[in-house]
Amino acid sequence: MKVGEIKKQLSIVIKAVEFLLSLDDEHELSFIDLIKVSALFSPQRRTSILEKHLKALNKWKVSPAKHDKGDYIDVNGKFFELKTSATNANGVINIDQVRIWQSVDYYVVVYWNLEEPEKSKKYVLTKEQMTEEVEKLGSASHGTKSANKQNQNIEYSIHLSIDNEWDKKYKVKFEELDT
Repeated sequence: MKVGEIKKQLSIVIKAVEFLLSLDDEHELSFIDLIKVSALFSPQRRTSILEKHLKALNKWKVSPAKHDKGDYIDVNGKFFELKTSATNANGVINIDQVRIWQSVDYYVVVYWNLEEPEKSKKYVLTKEQMTEEVEKLGSASHGTKSANKQNQNIEYSIHLSIDNEWDKKYKVKFEELDT
């Protein structure tokens, strides 16, 4: 890793600390504020915090794992898988562990822009669209090609540049950023 990459990541964290210290203790964080300060947390903790906030805003229910139907159930009773990625040194959106065998209605992919939260992105794809994208752009998240030949349920990963063709095809208004 180059020093420049570390400096860039560190500058994001410093901005988050400065922003947080500028607020009084009773300040209620907006969703954009939450994205800004999430740079202070590990990627796993950040994802947990931001997903919890999205879940509450949208009144999503957790889909029981035993049903193998994705992460959440929306207010219309549709099952979906949520995939998230944040600003990283590689400058890509990482969509990991896509389980196309699951019986979901759609996929929500969120990119958290930690430097400029208002430029965060949200994509919505039907199961059919995600299956097409995995066939076109995906690779196995785990295992070797020979090992996966015998595996019925392969998890896939897709890596997109920040500005990509999905912006025209699947990007939707990120309404939660307005809250």
